[in-house]
Amino acid sequence: MRGEFPCHKTVRYEDGEPADTSSAAHCAGALILLEKIDKPSQMMRISERLGLYDREKLDMQAPVFASFEEMEEAMRSR
Repeated sequence: MRGEFPCHKTVRYEDGEPADTSSAAHCAGALILLEKIDKPSQMMRISERLGLYDREKLDMQAPVFASFEEMEEAMRSR
């Protein structure tokens, strides 16, 4: 994962496509997945060092995919 992964609930859409992500929140599900697989992004690590991100505040029991493969399979079967 590179850079940011905006939360689909906070992105402004036009005609079903993302139109503006500038004020979108980062996707908590993406953060949780990256923490579960022990592969935090560079931005997560930097933000943690700057005191802007605290992994302890994530709900690790939330219903989030356990892997990117699991997420991909679920998206394919939609």
